[in-house]
Amino acid sequence: MTLPDQTKSEARVKNTKEQYEALGRFVEAFEDMVDDVRMAGMDLLSRLSDKPTYAETHRKLLHIVFHHQALTAKPLFEIMRSMVAETLKSHGYRGRYGLAESECATFCAVVRMIGREYGELVMARNNLLHAQWGIGFPYDDDPDGTRFFIFKGNPNKDGWATLEGLPSTASELLALSKRCQEVSHWMELTVSCLGFRDSGLKIVDCFEFDGKQWRCVRSMQED
Repeated sequence: MTLPDQTKSEARVKNTKEQYEALGRFVEAFEDMVDDVRMAGMDLLSRLSDKPTYAETHRKLLHIVFHHQALTAKPLFEIMRSMVAETLKSHGYRGRYGLAESECATFCAVVRMIGREYGELVMARNNLLHAQWGIGFPYDDDPDGTRFFIFKGNPNKDGWATLEGLPSTASELLALSKRCQEVSHWMELTVSCLGFRDSGLKIVDCFEFDGKQWRCVRSMQED
């Protein structure tokens, strides 16, 4: 069935609006996810300053470091990951916060799981950021603009190629946003399980291994 031209126009306007909104939601969710990683690193270092006199200044100094433009998404995660690993090596830290030595392997496995998903989202975001976009343009096979144009060249060792699999619908962008929100949730739980926040949470109660991979068993609604 061929739709009247007016209906096509209205549908295209609706799709264009949804695509721009979904893009904005993904950017927002991505930056929130990165900030959760940034705050995790800052929180780990903030615990070293127990004296109220210096706590505020200490936190400001951390903001200066962790918000510097040189610390993009990838190095922020790598710094946080190293901090968690080094912190868990300390017998004094584990004793102070009641962390069983057996829990350390779970922490490391969970952080690796988070790192894989985080890395994929960073790559997705970078590919989107540096791609050529065209939203709201009709094509013969898609007059309502249900998909937007996106193109990214991919020079590699074999020559020139076009990067395939980039999201081109509002629903695909919203799916990326959801993944960012899940990683933020995992990060929040992991840091809360380290003990210094007095949350009472244990890493083994928040994540479990299903025989193939680690997964979160505590929903966002429970926090």
